[in-house]
Amino acid sequence: MNKRTIPRFLLFFLYSCVACAPCARAQRVLELSSKTGVMILSVSIMNSSGVVVKSGEIKGRGYEWFEVPDGGETFQLKGLGIPTQPTQLNKNDNTFVSVVMKPPTDYDFSKESGIVMSAPTTERRTVAGSTGFVYVGKLAGSSDVSQWISIYLADKNGHRMDLDGAPSLTYKAFKDMALPSNAVLTVDFPLNLRDRTGGMGAVKGIVRAGQKVQIMSLESPHNGIVYANVSIR
Repeated sequence: MNKRTIPRFLLFFLYSCVACAPCARAQRVLELSSKTGVMILSVSIMNSSGVVVKSGEIKGRGYEWFEVPDGGETFQLKGLGIPTQPTQLNKNDNTFVSVVMKPPTDYDFSKESGIVMSAPTTERRTVAGSTGFVYVGKLAGSSDVSQWISIYLADKNGHRMDLDGAPSLTYKAFKDMALPSNAVLTVDFPLNLRDRTGGMGAVKGIVRAGQKVQIMSLESPHNGIVYANVSIR
């Protein structure tokens, strides 16, 4: 190999690596919601061979989400009855399903699942790089030491604050955690991305559960309500 062919060979090699490398996919998520009450059930995500690659539980929540690992193809739910039939997951985006759990007196545990599911829908995530304002949550007051009544972002360590102890977190503690380090936080509930702060701003898209956001600025609470200017990661 002479000196002239080396650069061409390297260029071809680098081009081939880039062209053949699979595009990085955003994390897929399975979202489950119940408008009629809380869900108490187990969730299994399976690969194409029917082998469980991830499992989890919902204990008394009306909304829950699970990251879908690579290779996850179908999911199955189980309450008090038999498991539901495996249901196909979306291959590229979030899968959303509405769930109704029948009262225990209304079905045979040995023959029925007791779970009524809607047809799965595809929920597209807001494109990375988009910016706008999202609702963070509600405080018990409007001061730095006010505690959160509800909050819809998980912290940079993955601690789900609305599930694992939001009342112990103050507005100042959240602000100190989220802003100085430009922390990347995980959305814990579908949030409207608006073009300006407050609930009247035009909706630019929906940031789905599991998506990452970087807090650019945090609004001061107004009647306990807090919005943040974010960039989608």
